[in-house]
Amino acid sequence: MTNKKADIDFPKWSFKLNCATPKAIASGFPSGISDAAAFGSVDNSPIEVMDFFSSGNIIRATTFFEISVEFDDTEQYLTASFPPLSLEQFARTRQELEQAILEELDVLWRNIAIAADDSLVPGAKKIKYWLLEHFEGTKDAPR
Repeated sequence: MTNKKADIDFPKWSFKLNCATPKAIASGFPSGISDAAAFGSVDNSPIEVMDFFSSGNIIRATTFFEISVEFDDTEQYLTASFPPLSLEQFARTRQELEQAILEELDVLWRNIAIAADDSLVPGAKKIKYWLLEHFEGTKDAPR
């Protein structure tokens, strides 16, 4: 009889440490099931950005795009990256990650999208024109 390894795609799981265990506190990782206080599945589906607030204005996406999300099971956090905006965020929860992305979009809009071109370096200009091509909802950005 031959044993074959089955290729099974298991969902990612997160855990919360039980702080009463000194070994788990020192290492940051549970050494056994008794060190974990809670388990849960991780939502690493892409984040769709539809709109965000900036300086009292609603900035709406004019085209569909998604920001990829991955789970680092070693460090126990979610990461989001979106190369066109040089966006990299990480957080312990999906809600915190989504909030961090919206805050970063607000910063990019206020500091880059509505800035005058002559005040921006070439990389920032690329980000500015990507934002202006994919979002609308505020006064005209100076060019």
